[in-house]
Amino acid sequence: MTTVWINGQGQDHLKLPHRGLAYGDGIFETLRIQHNRAPLLSAHLKRLAHSAHTLGFGTGFNIQSIEAQVLSVLSSGHNHCGVLKILVLRHHQGRGYAFVDGTPDVIVEFYPADLLPFGWELPPLQVGRCDSVVSVNRQLAGHKHLNRIDSVLAAAEVRAQQWDDGFRFVGDQLVEATSANVFLVKGNCLKTPEIDLAGVKGVAREHILALAPAHFDAVVVGEITESDVCEAEAVFVSNAVILLRQVGSFTLGTQRVEYTQQPPGLLQLINSLREEMSR
Repeated sequence: MTTVWINGQGQDHLKLPHRGLAYGDGIFETLRIQHNRAPLLSAHLKRLAHSAHTLGFGTGFNIQSIEAQVLSVLSSGHNHCGVLKILVLRHHQGRGYAFVDGTPDVIVEFYPADLLPFGWELPPLQVGRCDSVVSVNRQLAGHKHLNRIDSVLAAAEVRAQQWDDGFRFVGDQLVEATSANVFLVKGNCLKTPEIDLAGVKGVAREHILALAPAHFDAVVVGEITESDVCEAEAVFVSNAVILLRQVGSFTLGTQRVEYTQQPPGLLQLINSLREEMSR
């Protein structure tokens, strides 16, 4: 059963009308919870604060208050394992797009799970190239804002094609999967797309990039094309819930590429991340 807190109080309703519903005017974080703790909490809070500042959430935004709400939920002892979501909705006052400074509404949702597996332990994903359009917006690129209709349409395409996930492109440039970042391995080089046109700079992505230099000869953040994806030795996706998960194949039109290699650097990275998360 999902449990919801609004502004620190246990409740399941929000006063309407609201900008978050009308305009998607908000930001959010999705956290992996294990053993009543959030392993990457500080990184999530840092990204949330950065997005709030960049998108002008004003003086009413208080990251310390949000952290206290999250820690209160975790300390209750009932939320052993699952997914926790933090939503911050801009202060609502009247209709229209223009806004005034004020204290945003903070919603914390907890989705319990009996077990939250490490992503690499799950079967490899069968992935295809999404044709759904990615909205390019350099100002929003990197931020986890509530305007996710692009991802909704991509997920619908994935379901229709009976894939496990889909890779999304701007022209020939890879951006991300439907709800995860993408990494390629070739020649002991780890590569992931630059998130400067669209997409989310994932917390797990940043953590993997910090760990990677110890396990790979080179780590590159830059342009990745369809050809790069097809020529990779190994491909995986990452987000804060699954951490990282292997891609088994990529379908591009009539072409299907299989990924069967597990390069040593990748295996070392997996072990390093697994050890960190089990502490």
